[in-house]
Amino acid sequence: MKRWLKITLGAAALLFVSAAAFTAYMYHSFKTAANAMYHPRSIAQPGVISAVATGGAGRSGGIDTGPGAPNPAAISQFKPFTVLVLGVDRRPHDLGRSDTMIVLSVNPAAGSMLMFNIPRDTRTELIGRGREDKINHAFAFGGVDMSIHTVEHFLNHPIDYYVQVNMEGFAKLVDLVGGVTVHNPLDFQYEGHHFAQGNLKLNGTEALAYARMRFDDPRGDLGRNARQRELL
Repeated sequence: MKRWLKITLGAAALLFVSAAAFTAYMYHSFKTAANAMYHPRSIAQPGVISAVATGGAGRSGGIDTGPGAPNPAAISQFKPFTVLVLGVDRRPHDLGRSDTMIVLSVNPAAGSMLMFNIPRDTRTELIGRGREDKINHAFAFGGVDMSIHTVEHFLNHPIDYYVQVNMEGFAKLVDLVGGVTVHNPLDFQYEGHHFAQGNLKLNGTEALAYARMRFDDPRGDLGRNARQRELL
């Protein structure tokens, strides 16, 4: 075999092995991160609506990894389901608070989704705490479980899935999808960014700032909630 052919085949083999090793590394890293982030739902206490009981095969309220996991290609055949999005502001030595709580109602067959925010200062009974408090404190006292059980009790409706994300994760997610385009109704500045009125293309850092501004919005937290829904 000619020398140049051996070198070419050797280089190709090396590239193949390197690519395979890199793919395996990325898969392992993703799986490790997913396992670290995932928090399985506990069974609800008596008298509390249970998302586990009503979620269907394989549903655990977080990530569907059971043997009954649906085929993504058949998503249009899914039954309607609900998702609770928890945007958590977590600080050192603090479990954090779910300052953003958005409920999604998804109808795959119709290709439609409805969403609404639960204002973070909403006072309601915290399920498992035995008293009324701000609804975003449920996460601080009982994490994902107390948050979901409290929202289910407050809405009198089950939550099938949840998504928990912090501020850094939100920014990275926006960058992963290539940024987002929004229509900004209010000219404002926040954290060193200027957001002009009109259509804007935002990267992850800009989108996070756009979603967080509250005090310069005439509608306060309600205006911020509207911007969060548009980003989502």
